[in-house]
Amino acid sequence: MSTNNIVTRLIERFFPSGQGHRAVLLGASGSGKTTLLYRIKIGEIVTTIPTIGFNVEDVKVPTGPRGSGPLGLLCWDVGGCGRDHLLALSARQTAWSDVIIWLVDSDTGTTNSDEWFQYGLDEFTKIMKRVDEDPAAAAKERPILVLATKQDVKNHMSLDEVRKRVAPVLAGRQWFAVGLTLTTSLTDGPLIDAFAWLQATLAGRTLKPAAEQSQQHNSPAPTPSPIESWLTRADIDSPDSVFLEQFENLSLPAWDHYTHVRLAFLILTRHGRQAGKDRLFSGLESYIARAPRSQTNGRTFHLTMTYFWLQLVHFGIQSTPPQARGLEDGGDWLRFLLVNPFVADGGLWQQYYSKDAMMSPKAKTEMVLPDLKPLPSLVVRDALEKAR
Repeated sequence: MSTNNIVTRLIERFFPSGQGHRAVLLGASGSGKTTLLYRIKIGEIVTTIPTIGFNVEDVKVPTGPRGSGPLGLLCWDVGGCGRDHLLALSARQTAWSDVIIWLVDSDTGTTNSDEWFQYGLDEFTKIMKRVDEDPAAAAKERPILVLATKQDVKNHMSLDEVRKRVAPVLAGRQWFAVGLTLTTSLTDGPLIDAFAWLQATLAGRTLKPAAEQSQQHNSPAPTPSPIESWLTRADIDSPDSVFLEQFENLSLPAWDHYTHVRLAFLILTRHGRQAGKDRLFSGLESYIARAPRSQTNGRTFHLTMTYFWLQLVHFGIQSTPPQARGLEDGGDWLRFLLVNPFVADGGLWQQYYSKDAMMSPKAKTEMVLPDLKPLPSLVVRDALEKAR
């Protein structure tokens, strides 16, 4: 499979939208995307942490008396991360979607609130620019629902002002804006009006699937992002059982970041957190000790770095929707990558550790805690799992 539209093809394969529409939730970190998604999904306000990949959920949203029954959406909640390769993947997800839900933080009570609002506008503009550059995406045909969140805080931007600020970015597109709070009613009020508008707009025209649209154009494919290269590699890689045998037999085809993350994923999903951690650590140390240095590129075992990626992979496993687990050999790994593209970023540790901390002699032989910000917590993911 070529890198051209591989994200679209794999999403169509592993995340069919059924009778609903495909939606992407965009917005800067802290704008309320994940909170809103799980409020709709489970009817509760769940304390969340910044999303670093995607949250994926099938939801039914009421549309009130103005609508024609619940609106089915397969929602991809995009982490508010501005790293270039994730920005590119967000554009791919947006091109694949039928509808865009853009959450705008209207809180003006903090020192850098205006800069943060502008940052959100700039990120959205970059994503839409990338989508518009793909003639197969037909971005201007997709309705955009703008949700101005945090309308209950003391100092907030009025809905009229929000509309004025976002209008230049949305020129020439179909869009509708409402203001809301995290406790906005799910049975009446502005949110219901918003989804009723969305339902009516979607009913007024039918988009062809992005994969079908792409066949009608011969435009050159955008440069693939790291995660797209990983997806291409994963789609033709050895089956899970063979890959693990290669690990045992010192015959892995490569000794790189992709290999380490896949090993962590396979071992954790088979043996759980505690037993999986012990197996991964001892297995990596054994491989490095027994394999020729040329095969492992002369790398030594780094305990803190290994623990960091084990934690990120475990977090990603917990973030993958239950319906996306237990697939045929290799399918779980592909779905995991689609939902957790951040694992392809080999430099992600620099958001949590300074170079001095991670590269210290102590960090190589024992666990050193992050000195920049805490690792993603699994507590929230466990709570969501129980609430489903």
